[in-house]
Amino acid sequence: MNILFMKTLAMDPVYQTYHSPQKKDFTWQEGIMVAQCEKCAPEGTIGLDCKCGIYGSPNPMALREYETHPTSFVALLNAYGRVDVWTAPDDLPGCYVLRSWAARVIAIVSVRNGETTYDIMSGTDDRSMAAVAALEHFKVPLYPWHMAKEMMKATWEEHLQINPFATSKEELWAIR
Repeated sequence: MNILFMKTLAMDPVYQTYHSPQKKDFTWQEGIMVAQCEKCAPEGTIGLDCKCGIYGSPNPMALREYETHPTSFVALLNAYGRVDVWTAPDDLPGCYVLRSWAARVIAIVSVRNGETTYDIMSGTDDRSMAAVAALEHFKVPLYPWHMAKEMMKATWEEHLQINPFATSKEELWAIR
């Protein structure tokens, strides 16, 4: 199954490493990263009774709370292994959250503040510099938001029969 989603990553400027803003002990490397739970990782899956896994969303609104980190940026990931999907809490209407056993960074996305494009390449702030360094670190391209959105939409509709960007309940269930 090829499901794409986004995750906020941040750079540690001292060590030049990449991590999730909410889980600083999980360092992201190039290639496929596996959930680090001692119980689930050897099984090659994530347990329903466990909270391990790699979390993200196709919806930028669901990633906003992590924007406060000064070196955070949005990465496009490909999920591997078991994938769980659920609707986000009520304060994020129309958003989905995804948890996968493993994931790989496939691009950095020019998105910030919802769907407003943030030009990473022309910025000189810490966030832009971290994102540009991540392009080299992960050996991935930079995708504009509209391209990443279309790619995610296609994989979600094909494999999950969900339009992750539907704005109404009718739209949400239209492709099922």
